[in-house]
Amino acid sequence: MTAGGYGGWQSNPSEAPRPGAVPLRALDLGDIIVGLARCLRYAAPTILAVAATAGICNGLVEGLSEAFAPRSGNLDLWLTRSPGDGISGRTVVAGAVTGLVAVAISQFAASLIAIAVSRAVLGRRTSVAEALAAMRGRVGPLAGVVAATLGLTLGMGAGAACVIALGAWTGGIGPLVAILAALGLLVGGTYVSIHIALAPVVAVLEGVSAGQALVRAWHLAAGSAWRILGISLLASLTAMAVSIVPSIVISIPLALLATAGGGAMSMVAVGLVSAVTFTVALPIVAGVLALLYVDVRIRRENLGPVLEQAARES
Repeated sequence: MTAGGYGGWQSNPSEAPRPGAVPLRALDLGDIIVGLARCLRYAAPTILAVAATAGICNGLVEGLSEAFAPRSGNLDLWLTRSPGDGISGRTVVAGAVTGLVAVAISQFAASLIAIAVSRAVLGRRTSVAEALAAMRGRVGPLAGVVAATLGLTLGMGAGAACVIALGAWTGGIGPLVAILAALGLLVGGTYVSIHIALAPVVAVLEGVSAGQALVRAWHLAAGSAWRILGISLLASLTAMAVSIVPSIVISIPLALLATAGGGAMSMVAVGLVSAVTFTVALPIVAGVLALLYVDVRIRRENLGPVLEQAARES
């Protein structure tokens, strides 16, 4: 029996059906890797268009940040600056704004990629327009999830820094106790972050509120949290390794031009390197996270038969 999609249905009844990018059963690491390759291959127009657009937007932001608070345009200045020179307020503000905008761009683009990947699992192709239409009404919950995650990260980091500073001020065994307490905060923050890692995907694919997405992500991650962490870290390292090659290739000549050409070339160099890195890395990280969501739902909720029926009806 065959059906439309990426390669058709599995004909062997002892095997899980695969109407699209992955078999409809609990996924192992190999399934996720192969499934990501299939998603990137068959949904390439949408995924690459989204990633490239996000990369260009992020590159523009990085370039404007470099123009507002130069960090790399004057190589001699950086080679001769002393530790006492400090960091300017403009640099801090530019870095903070750039970071927040980069998070917003990456999360929105990752959500569009998650929509394309979720439909590729069913053997469906998704255009950029369809992905954008599916995002209608879900940007608010996504923003709430991202804000909560950022608040947790910044809060844990600030708390750890305050505890260490307080311990250093008290003297005696205070610093040791403070370091242990800070490590406890960081471990706790990591534990919580792992359990809510799927919340952005939940908010977008299930259309629930930010609070419901966080609670549901925690429930889905129960029993699979360390697996989610391991595969997510592997995806991040892979994305870094894959993106570093084109980044180095274009950054070396651009760095030489930036040193010779001053601020304008520095702005262009920073923007181009950022755009290339973003475009290459984002599909890997976002695609793996979307497939992990499918995997944990199949494991915890036996979603395979539901997906199979949806694929047949499509």
